[in-house]
Amino acid sequence: MNKEVYLKIKMQTTPYFSIIIPTYNRIDFLIKTIESFQKQTFKDFEIIIVDDGSTDNTFEVISNLNISNLKIFRKKNEERCIARNYGLDRAEGRYINYFDSDDFALENHLETAFKFFSKENNAQVLHLGYKVVNTELNTIAKMPIIKGDTANEELFKHNPLSCNGVFLEKKLALNFRFTMSKTFTLLEDYFLWLQIAANYQFYVDKTITSLVVHHRNRSTNTVNINKTETAFNEFKLHINLLSQEYKSILTNKNTILSNAFLFVSYLYSNDKRTKKISLKYWLTAFRLSPKQFLYNRLVIVSIKNIIIK
Repeated sequence: MNKEVYLKIKMQTTPYFSIIIPTYNRIDFLIKTIESFQKQTFKDFEIIIVDDGSTDNTFEVISNLNISNLKIFRKKNEERCIARNYGLDRAEGRYINYFDSDDFALENHLETAFKFFSKENNAQVLHLGYKVVNTELNTIAKMPIIKGDTANEELFKHNPLSCNGVFLEKKLALNFRFTMSKTFTLLEDYFLWLQIAANYQFYVDKTITSLVVHHRNRSTNTVNINKTETAFNEFKLHINLLSQEYKSILTNKNTILSNAFLFVSYLYSNDKRTKKISLKYWLTAFRLSPKQFLYNRLVIVSIKNIIIK
C-alpha cells in the first residue's frame, strides 16, 4: 500500500473497518481467527468480539490478550443475530465486516476491501471471494461462480455468499440489521443479503480473501431437528411478511424458497437420522422452482450424501 495513503488513514480518529465476531464456546478457533487479522496488510481496523454467553473461558482468555485494537463484550446467550447487532451498536468503523469465529482471514482481506471502496466511492456493499477448507486448510470447495460484478441476480437464485466476505457501509448496516430473534439461526444472513440486494448494488470482487473452515462442530454439520425447523419456518415467515418495497424478492419468492428448502435438505443429508426428511425437502425444492433447482450445486451434494453417508 502507498505509504502516504496509509499514514493519512492512520490519522483518522475512527477505524476504517469494524470486524464483528460473535462467538460461543469456540476459544481454540477464535484465537486463530484473531491471529489471522493480526497478519493483515491493512492495519486501520478494530476487532469487536461478542462473547454470546460462552460457558468456557472465552472472555478471560480474550481479555488477557495484549492487542490494542481488540474489544470484547460479554452478554447472555441470545444467538448470533442478536450478537451481531450488539456488536454493530458498539462499532466505530466506517465499514462493517461480520466474521465467523471459526474461520480465517487471509492477509489481503481488508486491503482488498479498502482498495475497492477507495476506487468505487459510491459503493456501499461488497462481497469478497472465499474458499472452503478442512481443518488442515486443504481446499475442499470453491466459491460458487458469480457472473458479472454484482451478486444481485444471483441472490434471487441461490446464496453464493459467505458472511465473512460481506462488507457494509456502517450507515447501511444500521438500516439493515439482522432480525432480533433468538431462533432465527439458519438462513438469517441470506434473508439480510436479499433485503440489501433489493435496494442496493451488491458488488463483488472475486479475489479470495478468507477461508471457511469445514469442521465437525460447525453449525451446518450438526443437526438439531427442532432448532432447524423453527429457524427455517422463521425464514419463510419473514419472506412472506415482506412489503411491496421488496418487489424483486416477492417476484422471485418461489426460487428463493426453493433454494432455502434445498439448503435444509443439504443439512439433513449430513446426518443418517434425517435422510428421509432431507429427501422430502429436496423434492419440495424441485416442485417450487424446477427451472432453477438444477442451477444449485447443493442438488448433487445432497443426493450424494443421501446415497453414500
